[in-house]
Amino acid sequence: MQALLLVTMLSFALALLRSPAISAVFEVVKFPILTAAVYSLFYARPIIKLNVSSIIMWLFVALVTFSTVYNSPSSPALVASIGVFVAIGIYFQAIANLNEPNILLEPLLRVFALVVALTSVVYLPFPSSYIGGRFAAGFINTNVAAGFFAIAVVVVSYTLMFDKLRMFHIFLLLVLVLLLLLTKGRGALIAAGIPVSIMLITNWRNQSKKTNLMRLILLVLAVWLSLKMDFGDTTDATRLGLLSYRAFELGAREMIIEQHLGAFWHSPFFGAGAVINKWEPYARVSGESSYSDLLALSGGIGISLIAVLIIRALLVHWREPNSRLGFYVLLTTLLLASSEGYFVSIASAVSIILWSLLAVSPSKAVSK
Repeated sequence: MQALLLVTMLSFALALLRSPAISAVFEVVKFPILTAAVYSLFYARPIIKLNVSSIIMWLFVALVTFSTVYNSPSSPALVASIGVFVAIGIYFQAIANLNEPNILLEPLLRVFALVVALTSVVYLPFPSSYIGGRFAAGFINTNVAAGFFAIAVVVVSYTLMFDKLRMFHIFLLLVLVLLLLLTKGRGALIAAGIPVSIMLITNWRNQSKKTNLMRLILLVLAVWLSLKMDFGDTTDATRLGLLSYRAFELGAREMIIEQHLGAFWHSPFFGAGAVINKWEPYARVSGESSYSDLLALSGGIGISLIAVLIIRALLVHWREPNSRLGFYVLLTTLLLASSEGYFVSIASAVSIILWSLLAVSPSKAVSK
């Protein structure tokens, strides 16, 4: 089951490669692999157990279904639009059924981080791995690579914090920080920086002075590199240096968020439904911001259900000392979702990680 879930995560990641020969294959096989993984999860625990989190999830799916049917009853995309959220609900329930999901998930996160680092670093010397001066490794865009690197940085940082200090992990972390900086992903840098900062602050007194000194050196290095970056206009070729970043601005996302808010105010309780229709003034539009998209498609009730789900999951992971990796990675994916559509999909590795960690319930949040 562990191997199948790992293959699922990696197949969704490989489907985003720029190599047509590879991505086309995994684009075809990724959903059958996901289906096999879900089947194996239900086979391991055939009795469906509803806990508070899964009940909230199914209420959210029911709300999206009602809103979609009510707002777009004759849309050709009706079934497919609802099907995305039903699929999320089924996967969520499969993880929620497990007695000890973190025993399954945490080793997968560690292996995923290692694979991402080792396979991406080989692209560094090749000019074709850079898009507009930003490092994308072999992926279709830089944001995909930045999201993977952010998760990997958090996982390796956690390993340094709580496992035996090894030179390999220090070297691996430095490589991953370099890769993340080269993507020039502003959201990903924040998504990695906040959890790592929380680790340093909350666990400062629990470790030896020597270990804390090493962590402080790494933190100072990361902060120094970040402050030295030029957050300027990267459309200017003269500003595309190693430490050149774009200015913090919403760009095209601002217009999309405004459209999402327009759909929300038109139907503030139940939302506009899951059907995407750019021709309707108050319908849901495709966008990269998960939270404004959730607000548009499910209204105030839907976003409230998701908020409860998020808070519950964060508390579950935080209260279990042996499950803290889940807390930090979940926080990273939640921050990444502010600028990407990971919450309204299950078609990416980050989405799978996000929904897996949200599905853990209090009575089951134990680890090795």
